[in-house]
This record gives sequence, C-alpha cells and structure tokens, in this order.
Amino acid sequence: MKVTTKTKYALLSLSEFDREEKIISIRQLSEKYSISKKYLERIFCDLESCGIVEGKRGPKGGYKLSKPPSQITLKDIIESLEKEVKVMDCEGIRLQCPFNKNCRIIPFWKTLNKLIEDYLGSVTLEQILRKEVVDGSKS
Repeated sequence: MKVTTKTKYALLSLSEFDREEKIISIRQLSEKYSISKKYLERIFCDLESCGIVEGKRGPKGGYKLSKPPSQITLKDIIESLEKEVKVMDCEGIRLQCPFNKNCRIIPFWKTLNKLIEDYLGSVTLEQILRKEVVDGSKS
C-alpha cells in the first residue's frame, strides 16, 4: 500500500482539528500548507461523505469533525480516501494471477494486510493530536 498525497494532505489537515467543535476553512488550510483549495475541497468532500467531517456554510464556515477525535481511526480516514487498505490484494486478482493455484505467499499477504488494517484501526486521530503514537524505530 502506498499512501497517496490525498491521504497525506487529509491527515495533515485533520491534525489541525484539536477539538471536535473547531471549525477551519479550506482557505486557512490551503494557505497554511500551500495546498490547492480545489484539491482540499475534493478531499474534504470525501471525508464528509464518510462521516468524518461536517461542512458549515456562511462567513465563518468551514469544516469541523463530525465526532470526537477519539472515535476517528486512521483506518476510517484512509478508507474514506483510498477505499481499501491493502499491500497486496491476491484475493481480488486470484482469477487473473497465473500463480494462484500453487502460491505459498498468499497467507503472508493476508496476514500483513490484517496487521496493517488492525494497526490503523487501533490508532485514533486523538492519539495523533496528542502525539501518543509510538515511533517503532526507537529502541
């Protein structure tokens, strides 16, 4: 799985929502991070359609989280933009893969996909905001 810039910008933008009721405009995010307003609008449209943010109209409008950051997982965010979180989708390509009958690697890919999915489902936006995610590279 390669995380696209769409997901990268979504996570970066959502890291600004340090409380549920905070409203931030696309313009503010665009200016702060030098990201195209149109691109952010598409990202936030996807996030809104999946129930992660809510749009507020008007002069003081923008977006706010639709639920507490403790109830929003990285899996929720990534799946709202990427549609799936998989390193390798052997099951999806099974009929096309010439090696599927004798492949001994499929269980590995399934396990890796499950580990990634479980990890992303266990990390919340709140943990990101509080910098509670542990850097696995440090011993």
